[in-house]
Amino acid sequence: MLKDKMLYGLNDVTIVPATLSSINSRSECDVYYIGPCLPLFAAPMSSVIDDTNYKVFEDSGIRTVIPRNIPFERRMDLSDKVFVAVGLVEFRNIVENMELPTRHFFCIDIANGHMKSVYDLCKMAKEKFDRKISIMVGNIANPLTYHEICKKYPGVIDYIRCGIGGGSCCTTSANTSIHYPMASLISEMRKCKEYYHGVGLYDVCPEIIADGGFHNFDQVIKALALGADYVMLGNILARCEEACGDTIEEYNVDAYPKAIVHNEYSDDDYSIYKSYVKLREYYGMSTKKAQKEFGGEGNKTAEGIMRYVPVEYTLEGWVDNFKSYLKSAMSYTDFREIEDFVGGPTLLPMTNSAFNAYFK
Repeated sequence: MLKDKMLYGLNDVTIVPATLSSINSRSECDVYYIGPCLPLFAAPMSSVIDDTNYKVFEDSGIRTVIPRNIPFERRMDLSDKVFVAVGLVEFRNIVENMELPTRHFFCIDIANGHMKSVYDLCKMAKEKFDRKISIMVGNIANPLTYHEICKKYPGVIDYIRCGIGGGSCCTTSANTSIHYPMASLISEMRKCKEYYHGVGLYDVCPEIIADGGFHNFDQVIKALALGADYVMLGNILARCEEACGDTIEEYNVDAYPKAIVHNEYSDDDYSIYKSYVKLREYYGMSTKKAQKEFGGEGNKTAEGIMRYVPVEYTLEGWVDNFKSYLKSAMSYTDFREIEDFVGGPTLLPMTNSAFNAYFK
């Protein structure tokens, strides 16, 4: 049955500035949650994060999730410090057979976050471990799923990843047609969260993590303005020097003068123009390569691809730019605190031509 409803992606909406802002300088705006941490997570991808570099991202204010290719024992060693990704079988083993003396952080890293059995298991975990466990689940692509979690599993899930098929290496939507555009998905989930907060139930709703398909600062800021508590990044962070994926060096043909590209000069004539670009392997955890990395046979149907992305900047440089752009957006919309900016500004739909007018 087709329901007639317009859905919007992040490039279909724009943030409207406040009529009059009381903020005189973006330096008045605070982009950190208590921690301090930025409203960002690094995706649990083996081409971005591992057990040797996660501290660099954490120190920059970006929260991390250790991916499943890291041995289980090592992930358990880290789980009292940062989120670690676990499969459903691994998490069931933890719940049924292990004790947790201190607080631990687990991300149930599965493609289909709509399975009721997942939330039943999480409820068991919370009943057993109480406040000694924080649980992240995902991904989901239906705002009604978020409503059901809040209503039937209040306080069980701490963080929910939303978005299916939007990632640059994810082919789920292209092959299954399962998808919900990100702007509409975040907005509708946020309405649910605000309803429960409005009646004084602050602990029943998971924090919303927008996950997949972010390529530029404006998309990240729009997701926060729409109501995502965090944005999870893969592609953007894979381009940082500090990411952990394998790299290669190739000629950067775009840097050559045209005459050289067309072989009008000898090697000796243009040796001074030789330029290299560092490329990093970038792939999702549903690719066959990733399946093999965390113990699978890698022969099931993959829902992701591998590609190479250029290593373009340092993590410090990207984070500094992000903070500046986010503070600027907050000053335009008259929000001094990130907690107020999340879900606070007015956003309106816009046409493709309107988007193309500013996206250069």
